[in-house]
Amino acid sequence: MNKPVAAPVSARRWAVDVEHSTATFTVVKLGHTVTGTVPIREGSVSFGQDGGLELAKGVAELSLIDTGNMRRDLDLRKPRFLDLDNHPVAAFVASDAVATATGWRVAGHLTVRGSSATVYFDVTLDGSGDEVSLCGTAVFDRRDLGIKAPRLLIGRTITMTVRARLVPVA
Repeated sequence: MNKPVAAPVSARRWAVDVEHSTATFTVVKLGHTVTGTVPIREGSVSFGQDGGLELAKGVAELSLIDTGNMRRDLDLRKPRFLDLDNHPVAAFVASDAVATATGWRVAGHLTVRGSSATVYFDVTLDGSGDEVSLCGTAVFDRRDLGIKAPRLLIGRTITMTVRARLVPVA
């Protein structure tokens, strides 16, 4: 990965503190924005000796999706949408990171319901030393992940934001 920006961190390897981390998403449905959350099950981030981002990966627990509407959450479980009985998680593995003015543009593979697509997260770090958190936001087309539905039911564009507290790995 391209790693010219030095991160202000004390360790090279970090784990996501899942108790203090979450993924949120928004999608527009019939002119209304629907927001949901899913817990992060696991994740890790590694930096090179020069402080550049080397690896980022994570798993979100889609089976615990919460949009604030139980009926919608049950519909999202169905095979025509997220098929959560067969595919309860979403996974992301970074394949490239390019430095930006505020952090990194991280390309990687997002896998949902057995389909994988390349997505780009704009990632920033906050904090320094052993107190570090990251925020990454990606915008992608749900159809790239095989999630087919009439546009009236679910908008095509999904915005996902991951906020994760990182803890150093010894």
